[in-house]
Amino acid sequence: MNRLSIGKNAALAGAGFVLASLAMLSAGAGGDVAQAQALANHNSSAPVDFAAGSIEVQDRADRVVLAGDVRVTQAGLVVSAPRMTVAYTR
Repeated sequence: MNRLSIGKNAALAGAGFVLASLAMLSAGAGGDVAQAQALANHNSSAPVDFAAGSIEVQDRADRVVLAGDVRVTQAGLVVSAPRMTVAYTR
């Protein structure tokens, strides 16, 4: 399992917004109100930790492609998927 940890001052710190957005999407239209309220208080400035079978940083395209049992965590929020692409800004 490959791991990548990004602090709040690194280029991928903006991935926190993506992580929170993915969590809201995974809750679906019938998601619990309590879950939505918990996400409203989520710390999107916290470090983001990536774990996957493979991690490919595509620096020129400003994205990271993760594959193979992907697990992304930030401040207690966890998103899991077989594959994930995370876009970032510098």
